[in-house]
Amino acid sequence: MKVYQKTYLENCLKVQKLLYTPLAPASDGVFAAQVCHTEQEIRSLRAENLCLLTDHLFPQLDALAGAGETEISELSGFADALMDWKRNADIGVYCAIHAALLRLHRIRADRDGIIRELYKLGMGMYYMNRSIERVPGEVRDSLYFQAEMLFTEAASYLPFLHRLTSEETRGYVIRAQANIAIASRNPHRKIAASARVLSIAKDPDYTSASPGLPWERYIRATHQQMSANRTELSRGDLTPAELSLVLDSCYEVFRPELGSGRPSNRWLWPYYEMNYTCGHASLEDTLHRMEQLILATDPEDASMDGLYGNVQLPIYYGRLVRDTQAREDGRRLRFLDRAYRRMLRRMLSLPEERMDDYVFFLLSEMLTEFVEIPGQLTYAELVRRLMARYDMPLFLACERRACVCDLLAGYVVASGNSLADAELPENFVHLAAFYMDAGRLKMHLTGAYARQLFSDEDRMMETHDLAGFQDLRKHESTAMYADTALGHHAWYAQIHPVYDRNTSPYRKVTDIDAVAAYLMEEVGEAMDEKEKRERLDRAMDTVLRLSGTRFSPVVAACLGDREVRAGIGSVLFEEDAPYLALREALRDREES
Repeated sequence: MKVYQKTYLENCLKVQKLLYTPLAPASDGVFAAQVCHTEQEIRSLRAENLCLLTDHLFPQLDALAGAGETEISELSGFADALMDWKRNADIGVYCAIHAALLRLHRIRADRDGIIRELYKLGMGMYYMNRSIERVPGEVRDSLYFQAEMLFTEAASYLPFLHRLTSEETRGYVIRAQANIAIASRNPHRKIAASARVLSIAKDPDYTSASPGLPWERYIRATHQQMSANRTELSRGDLTPAELSLVLDSCYEVFRPELGSGRPSNRWLWPYYEMNYTCGHASLEDTLHRMEQLILATDPEDASMDGLYGNVQLPIYYGRLVRDTQAREDGRRLRFLDRAYRRMLRRMLSLPEERMDDYVFFLLSEMLTEFVEIPGQLTYAELVRRLMARYDMPLFLACERRACVCDLLAGYVVASGNSLADAELPENFVHLAAFYMDAGRLKMHLTGAYARQLFSDEDRMMETHDLAGFQDLRKHESTAMYADTALGHHAWYAQIHPVYDRNTSPYRKVTDIDAVAAYLMEEVGEAMDEKEKRERLDRAMDTVLRLSGTRFSPVVAACLGDREVRAGIGSVLFEEDAPYLALREALRDREES
């Protein structure tokens, strides 16, 4: 790698370390100073990375037409270092490099290069899209479709596999065919893609022509992919042939474990789930089996098997309880609460070096599938504590915005206007502002703090309002904040595709949140105090100018008051309250 590439990669890893190294709660002033220093370091690394991209990488990609094999290999190596399938330091730049290399190979009519880059770019897009896998909608579907089409184009060379002289290229074609199953949203297409790979991998014409390919590994991985379709069994949409293929793969995945003393949880649970779905095991037996798997897992185990038993199995257990008559069973609910608390402790205490793609997949699953039990761990507490641990800058931004909203709400009320048609719960304005960006927490875009987001990443991040709305509204502790999560980017005087201001019971609070969110976005990543205050002043002037169109006239009018403007600056740049709120959220508490 070139010097700038090594520096960029090192900076990305430093940002990850700063974000995920657990902060030790200290005295008020000391803790605030520590976190402030961390924020400054992240901003500094981000600024340096932006310069490295604009001064070196982007000009290099623009002039790629004359690149030789050495430069191409060097760029590809840099990309592979940025996405290592675990830490994934920067998937966005990985995709940018492979997209440029794909264009180059198309121009040069380099068939081997085209196939290789189709596969690699498809994998990059798939890993990036996992950030919004649980946010249904046009953006998610279109991005997954792009990845599926990349794999499909590479797999289209299957009929001509014998004409490809490179065995490595033939391997990319087979793997692309298999990976249509992970990118497609259609279960029938998933099953067909996996079935074709299994057919090819057992065909002597193919295997004898490419003896160096890891055919047994292809078969094993494809059975694992096929067995993932077991979730479709209970929906009754599969044909008898498809059903047979899925069940055969479930058995093939579990069969190697039969001879072991204690099979892995990751293969035992799919086997139990298949038995339950097919009617061979009762709900009671299946829940009991899951409880035994969870209890048999070492609560301190941070390996993949340990995280599966301590985190993923409680998520599945909660889903099964929620969707069956077990939701009325007090004993099952008490067990679920204990499993959830154990799950939260494990996720909160993970060391920085354990943070990888699987951990953030689990984080997204927790936030999407959590079942709130009256009188037990609440969704509000879960979100707050996970945000403090996994996205410290987001937590601080949410707290700062909440303080700005408190200030604006006070002036709105002082001017003779009400905040709602009925009395609001205590601290409602502050909490509504804090949780309105909750959807961002499960969108783990690895470049978010290392550089500016690219266009596809921006599209993904724009879905955070819908993601937050969908999750918050499902739980009693957060349902009242869902409207502000959905509407804080909506314009005051324009029709929004989902948010309807006129029917929102908390529309006036959402109006306040919209102003606060805009002010903070405009301040952005300014590096010094002077620039921050200049940006804030310009943003407040813009709010006044757009009063009655984008912003509520009642809220915008507050920014004409010098005292309000000074107060907002004090909240954003001087007060330690957000740092102390972070410290409180990080405190370890005894779990009952």
